[in-house]
Amino acid sequence: MLEHDKIEGNGCLELLDDLRIECTFTLHQHFDGALFLRCNCNDPAARFRLWASRGKPLGRLVGITMDGQIIRTAGPLRVSEINTTDCTLRASSVIVGDETSTPTEQQFTLTNVCFPETASHDMPDHVRLTIPTDPEPVSIVLEPHDEYQERERFQRRHGLTVPTAILRVSSRASISETSDLVGRLCTALSIVQGHKINWITHECRDQNQFSCYRNMADRVTKLPSWLALNRLSGNSLRLPLAAAQDCYTRVCQLEDQYSWNGPVLEVWLEARSNADYIQTRSLKLVTVIEALRTITLRSQPLQPRLEPSAWDAFLGYIIPVTRYYLTDHLKISQERVDAMTTPERWRPMNRPSFRSEINAAFKALGVRESRRNIELFVNSRNKLIHEGTFRCQSEPAIVAAESDAPQTPVDEHFFIASFVDRVIMQAVGLQTYLNTNPERPKPDET
Repeated sequence: MLEHDKIEGNGCLELLDDLRIECTFTLHQHFDGALFLRCNCNDPAARFRLWASRGKPLGRLVGITMDGQIIRTAGPLRVSEINTTDCTLRASSVIVGDETSTPTEQQFTLTNVCFPETASHDMPDHVRLTIPTDPEPVSIVLEPHDEYQERERFQRRHGLTVPTAILRVSSRASISETSDLVGRLCTALSIVQGHKINWITHECRDQNQFSCYRNMADRVTKLPSWLALNRLSGNSLRLPLAAAQDCYTRVCQLEDQYSWNGPVLEVWLEARSNADYIQTRSLKLVTVIEALRTITLRSQPLQPRLEPSAWDAFLGYIIPVTRYYLTDHLKISQERVDAMTTPERWRPMNRPSFRSEINAAFKALGVRESRRNIELFVNSRNKLIHEGTFRCQSEPAIVAAESDAPQTPVDEHFFIASFVDRVIMQAVGLQTYLNTNPERPKPDET
């Protein structure tokens, strides 16, 4: 399904080998942001030149639209299909108009935004946000798309990425500054809604309401999720969209300090969709905490259990003794003894445990989880990472004796999902939206 009316014009394909091919084109943008240029080339030999570029990025397309605006592609441009003098190109970004213009209004088309349901099932209300920025706050209006109700039903039925909202910005900032702000706001909205939200079109209008700039982008989108945040604690509703303004500043701080969007948030959002097996999603969720621990402690790693010199002295004593015992008393083959007593195999024992590193990372991020919750998560993590199965399947008798441990794979998945949800929510300052109040860790737990 297409997001915009087609844009037509005349242009020139610039190949990387300095060849140029004149063409007419039609531009389409799909619901997920994908951009396709269908070109008709004037040169009968164009197919041979394009075949030589198949599988490789082209240069760019530049031209003029039918209403007289400049159009150009930015980023990778690849051949998708060739048929005589016709070809279809996949673009990553297409810019129409003048990016140096000074707009009076800027608006963005956002994917996967879910508005609260109304009692009468009418069109949802607009949501007004005030984003704290320097030198002054920015006012934003988030409104449902004109076709929101139809698109929301389509999305629920098919589980696909769909543009559902228009975001309007009142700001004196430049086009690029506004784009950066909205990109980070999309991150905050993604956390609040528990699935990926991104903009696919950025349009600017001048004082005469003429479209002076439009950037259509094939940006990263993901399938939606209807799993409520922290579901295991009894929560069944989405957080209000206004919560995005509460966590915006903290989201910016964490990204600037840790660059955590890619290794943490993107994996978390991917794992929350229902497009995979629960075991696979649980493994992804576990890696979220792994990545969070790693990037948080990168600049302040925990100290080893013993000083390196003391540990080396210990290995100098214990390894010969171990080799002697294995060889003379247990009669182990020399090959196996060598494999078991290399210093490299023993050195990891001096590193801090995964649990102690989690506690340190949580303390740095202001996350508070009970000792028991952390223990249950680490136990599940160990089984998933090292054995590829849920703990309740790996050691059912032990789990059955623990009344608070998840007893089925589904329960264990939701426990892991809710644990990671709470960690993310607390890290970005959304503690007030938690339904639970986990006990404060004792000093020896952190």
